[in-house]
Amino acid sequence: MLTPDPLWIETPLPPTPPDLIPGVLKRHGVHLIVGERDVGKSLIALEIAASVLTGQALWGKLPVPHPVASVTYILGEHDSESLRELWALSGLMVPELSLRVVGPEHRHPFVAHGKTNAAVVQFYQEICRGSGLIIFDPLSAFMAGAEAENDNTGMREVLNVTSDIARPSAATVLILHHMGKPVLNPKTGEYRHPPTYASRGASAIEDAVMGLFYLTKPEPREEYHLKRGRFKARNVPSFYLLRRDAYRHTVVAKGLTDQEKAARAAASVRTECQDDT
Repeated sequence: MLTPDPLWIETPLPPTPPDLIPGVLKRHGVHLIVGERDVGKSLIALEIAASVLTGQALWGKLPVPHPVASVTYILGEHDSESLRELWALSGLMVPELSLRVVGPEHRHPFVAHGKTNAAVVQFYQEICRGSGLIIFDPLSAFMAGAEAENDNTGMREVLNVTSDIARPSAATVLILHHMGKPVLNPKTGEYRHPPTYASRGASAIEDAVMGLFYLTKPEPREEYHLKRGRFKARNVPSFYLLRRDAYRHTVVAKGLTDQEKAARAAASVRTECQDDT
């Protein structure tokens, strides 16, 4: 049995790798975009794939410091023709043979009845080898079993498996997932998604990821709202406001990062102290 080499707490940290897209995707780890039905999650994912492959700024504003050579898009529902049709409508361009699409005819559940399928993990590792970004669309397509989506232990294992698939290639993982049903507010009579844990299924889905955004289209506004749910970094804006023209998005506004909020709060305190004196 193989044993790992010890990693002592005093071990020097490696140089911090640059984020894949600062403020959206870290260089490693699992990221989640949770969206309402038909809000455009797959289009957002295709735009992200195009940016990391070409180095062109995402949505016209967000830089890509170090492009990758290959992206694998694993589609778990519908068919690959629908995704390629969306790609053609978007007008996005990438280097030839750099964006691989794995259609749902090759879909296999990662975890069935609480057990990980090692052969499936190896199958996807081979398909994704050399990719800098791996996209799974949607999360629910890669699990099996009654009430599997609501099983915290099982869903955490599903997310762990996506990391296992990405590890040999040192790839970033992006998963698309559905929002749960909106909840009725008895005071206003309106249905709204909760501000946290809005994704469908077990709470472990959100707890286990490195980064999380909610994608919505608040009515009657025409913009799309990409709100940060959580992120293991302080340099991530609280939201991005996106305008869609045909099949392309552009950033029209963004919220403050935690660092900017802290700086403003500190400046406000200093101003109050000066006023008091």
